[in-house]
Amino acid sequence: MLSIVSPTPSERMWQKDTRKANHAFTLGHLKKAEQGYEASLTIATTLFDTFKVSGQHLSSPVILTISYLNCVDFFKSQGDLKKSLSFLKKACTALIQASSLPTLPLEARLACVEQLPCIVSLLTDYADALFELHHDRDDLITHARATALRVYQIAGYMPPTSPTSEPVKSYNS
Repeated sequence: MLSIVSPTPSERMWQKDTRKANHAFTLGHLKKAEQGYEASLTIATTLFDTFKVSGQHLSSPVILTISYLNCVDFFKSQGDLKKSLSFLKKACTALIQASSLPTLPLEARLACVEQLPCIVSLLTDYADALFELHHDRDDLITHARATALRVYQIAGYMPPTSPTSEPVKSYNS
């Protein structure tokens, strides 16, 4: 049976700030939207820091990802691709670091890893020239994939790692 967990007061505050920022952005109140997204990210980061210690509130990686992606989208829409990319890199790094914490319960590590595909996908959208070093993007993506693979191995369900990996056995055979 699926149990529904009520949001914590901090999660409700995050939702409220995020909605206000989205509304301000829709109305073209860019300064107010920016402040709202930054306030939401501050709350999300605090929730995520608590999550990294407790392993509880599995929604924290999702909340953190949404907050970072709101900042990514906001600054991208303003034409500030460097700042947009910096938020994307911070999101990826935070999720990789939390996924790598051996003290974090496996379920919590998986919750972090599940957020990585959208971040990695977005990293590929940015021009090479925006990265300080030519290999920065590749290194970050490789680290994200290696971390996810390691967590999936620990969980006991590792996807094929390369085109030459043994194919998945068919249950219909």
